[in-house]
Amino acid sequence: MNILTTNVNNITSDLQITLTIMDNNPNTTARLYGNLIITDLEGTNRPQTIEEENNIYMHNML
Repeated sequence: MNILTTNVNNITSDLQITLTIMDNNPNTTARLYGNLIITDLEGTNRPQTIEEENNIYMHNML
């Protein structure tokens, strides 16, 4: 099973969007399963950790 997950927030720090696409059968392209999670982070907003800042920096360099 191949899983592709992305968690990028370019618009605002109050909204987290996570998209996961699962390919259970790599020999076919007829069916992909996807999950979309949208979370309101306004009440739980916290500063980024150094590790998260480094991940964003490395992601932007690719």
